[in-house]
Amino acid sequence: MNRICLLIALLVTGAMGGQAAGAPPLDPMNRVHAGLSVTDALGIGMGFDSRMTNIIYMDVGAFMSTGDPEADTTIPDKDGENTWLLRHGIYLAPGFRIPHKQPEKIQWDVFFRGGFSGVWAADAASDYAQVSNLGLFGGGELMIKSGNIGIRLSNKMFYFKPYSKYRENEVAVVRPQYGAEAIYQF
Repeated sequence: MNRICLLIALLVTGAMGGQAAGAPPLDPMNRVHAGLSVTDALGIGMGFDSRMTNIIYMDVGAFMSTGDPEADTTIPDKDGENTWLLRHGIYLAPGFRIPHKQPEKIQWDVFFRGGFSGVWAADAASDYAQVSNLGLFGGGELMIKSGNIGIRLSNKMFYFKPYSKYRENEVAVVRPQYGAEAIYQF
């Protein structure tokens, strides 16, 4: 009985070998991006974005604050979140592209992304001592391009739980990261 099932499975698989999933395969599309990043200070951001399917894209990137950390206050509020500054981060961001018909000359795309990250944050209540944490994030981006070059505007919200030396416990923190980057597609 097992041999008959195996033979049928092999025959069905062999008969389907020349068929596609209903559409021709997509050409690979990769993009590199680099530009300005704004967290709690001005910095730089860069990464690599690749198409997985017509709707799903994967972005691997990083950002780094180049300015000195400066907080509005060094005394935490009741939540303890207001003294934490997002400094640097690396992320892996699967994204969903909103499908639409593309114009000929100037093309645009909107993505919604979410994923995992490693972030470095500084606590103004502890003389800007930096700590690293794993985090989650979500956000969106708008990409406008003509030919192989374009611009990408992004907004991500990072969630992480650093240990506060001032409050002597973990604090849930949500901090924004904005980006304006040039892209090159190949």
